[in-house]
Amino acid sequence: MEYSLEDFQENDIFPIGIRTSMEPHQLAYQLNQKMDAVFRRKQKDIQIAEKAVFSHFEWEDTTRDIRCHILANHCWVEDNTVKNSLNLFELSPSKKVSLIPEFEMIDFFIVQEDWDQTSRFLTAFQNIAAIEMSQVIENSKHRELFNFVWTY
Repeated sequence: MEYSLEDFQENDIFPIGIRTSMEPHQLAYQLNQKMDAVFRRKQKDIQIAEKAVFSHFEWEDTTRDIRCHILANHCWVEDNTVKNSLNLFELSPSKKVSLIPEFEMIDFFIVQEDWDQTSRFLTAFQNIAAIEMSQVIENSKHRELFNFVWTY
């Protein structure tokens, strides 16, 4: 099924930004424990460039009509501009790439279609010590950045 920009402008989404040092699978596990959720790793991660691949977890509960995503905002990409030497102990340089550069300080996004779940997420974040900060992204201009998620 193909989507157009008009489809997304009609459909409200409610992203939350999270700052934490956890790995994506750790965050998904913690939310599964604290919220009685079932976040699962998607078979296809989000890929915006040849080597930039961002972790993507999804929770879909058809009985309660819930669909939420965890998106990693950062990944490390090898910098191929520097030629590798034959030295086994020399690591190839890498650089940090952001999925949504406007929110470089955010590590993960929770993207949801149901505003009612926001309070559940915020409560769960308070019970996870490794989450440093969480913020609901309310600006409609910024929310449009997340529309690509629904095309997956």
